[in-house]
Amino acid sequence: MPTPNAESNPLDDLIAEYLEAADRGDQPDRQQLINAHPEHATELKVFFADFDKIESTKLHARLQLDATIIPQHEPKPGAIISGR
Repeated sequence: MPTPNAESNPLDDLIAEYLEAADRGDQPDRQQLINAHPEHATELKVFFADFDKIESTKLHARLQLDATIIPQHEPKPGAIISGR
């Protein structure tokens, strides 16, 4: 957990805590976080929407990359693969 200092921004600290929890594999309750910090509700909602867009884009790119790397048709067991 980040240690707040005199120059820290409370919203930045909340987002950092959320991201650290997500990196650990936790699934922080977004609505609970918004409800606990109504003074940052709008900014948190914007952050979560942007975060979801980025994660969706990353997933889409990963799936496209996997489709180009992984052969679409696996050879049947026992099939002879020609080097030509």
